[in-house]
Amino acid sequence: MNDVPETLRRPMLLAFLHALPAILLLMGYLWLAIAIAAWALSATLFGNSIAVTAAVLALLAPGGIFATVRIVTMAIEAER
Repeated sequence: MNDVPETLRRPMLLAFLHALPAILLLMGYLWLAIAIAAWALSATLFGNSIAVTAAVLALLAPGGIFATVRIVTMAIEAER
């Protein structure tokens, strides 16, 4: 992906540690947005039902997991 030779790139663990603040910030905002969307849908349409909020979170979680994996991968590659 990068034009830098593999011998000059940072090791994976060091790249992860350097990218950790950005990863945590982006993941925090992502999961906060998912939780707010679930709560807003539940509050607007179903009278703030906890069961509906949990169901919407369960439906949105796979997308959040996919986005989390993409964020971590991109951040590590950017640091390497």
